[in-house]
Amino acid sequence: MTDVKIGPFAVLGFVLELAALTALGYAGFSQFAPPLSVLVGLGLPLLAIVLWGLLRAPRRPIDSPFWVRIAVEVLVMGGAVAALALSGLPVLAAAFAVLAIVAGVVNARAELRAERA
Repeated sequence: MTDVKIGPFAVLGFVLELAALTALGYAGFSQFAPPLSVLVGLGLPLLAIVLWGLLRAPRRPIDSPFWVRIAVEVLVMGGAVAALALSGLPVLAAAFAVLAIVAGVVNARAELRAERA
């Protein structure tokens, strides 16, 4: 594990993580009928939280390889983009995708640099 320095892109990444959880929950609650909407609306964000906390968070309990951490990030952020698009919010989905890609690339490069140092 590496120590993570907090910069503007790390803050943006955290805000995007929270927005991704919100998007997953919103899609779950809005796209399904009431009994299933509660399960999906709470289940999708919970699954994302568990995956992120175990494999992607800076102080994760499992020391996962770099590619696993990136795969989890792509899965969660991509799921949020898909959730927004399927919820009828394509402009918001596109904006989220652009921000997530920029923040993800910058943060991944910083993380790789820190691992190699």
